[in-house]
Amino acid sequence: MSQGVLDLWERLARPFRTPKASPAPPKAKRPLTPAATKPPAAEPPAAEPRTVEIIALPRGPTEVEWRRSSRARRASLRIDPRGGAVIVTLPTRASRKSGMALLMGHADWVADHLAALPGHIAFADGAMVPLHGIDLRIHHTGPRGRVWLDGRQIN
Repeated sequence: MSQGVLDLWERLARPFRTPKASPAPPKAKRPLTPAATKPPAAEPPAAEPRTVEIIALPRGPTEVEWRRSSRARRASLRIDPRGGAVIVTLPTRASRKSGMALLMGHADWVADHLAALPGHIAFADGAMVPLHGIDLRIHHTGPRGRVWLDGRQIN
């Protein structure tokens, strides 16, 4: 073989080396916890203002809770099944007049839904409570403890 081919063969047989680059600048130290990299959290929003009043609707006086919400895009009307209150939620820029117009425009709907709510049952000694279609009497045996069913009585 010729000398040129041997030189080429030797160069190809040597391990490939990259020229040494200048050392990289030191990296800035980063915090170990992911929470430390997040921006500080904004303060939680203040509680939405609420006003409760009794308003005379065509079928009788009704407790109405007025709420303002920065997330609301339109006025809304709903019934709270726990207390039977009517809740009117308004966007922050909406007038109370628009909420009152919504309430008066749906007065029949409000009255029908309030009438359809089940009556309040007091969990007191001797009270009758419906459970799966059977009326059961409550009997308190002490301040705390287990609850069990004994015939048609809840102890």
